[in-house]
Amino acid sequence: MNINGISLDELVNLPYEITVNLEKSGDGYSYVAYVTELEGCMAMGNTWQEAIENLKIVKRDYIELCQEQGWEIPYPLWQNIQPCQFNIAQIPKFNSSIIGVLSYA
Repeated sequence: MNINGISLDELVNLPYEITVNLEKSGDGYSYVAYVTELEGCMAMGNTWQEAIENLKIVKRDYIELCQEQGWEIPYPLWQNIQPCQFNIAQIPKFNSSIIGVLSYA
């Protein structure tokens, strides 16, 4: 499904799914946040919070470029989900993996 024709502000605020991974980069690790539905839309940070804040900027630029070029912008996977709370859990066995858990109201 395509949602072209909606304003940039409306698109940026749609509930796109975000995944945050802790990934090896160079000699250390960085957090990488991805928008699942927007192929190639990702940002890095030293903390998961920084990665998400950086992703907000990248997501806006990504959607704006798609609009300018007339490219298809997909619906969020979770388009009918109500507002939710985001929690972080770290699984001891996979201590380098961070899992985001959505709790629905």
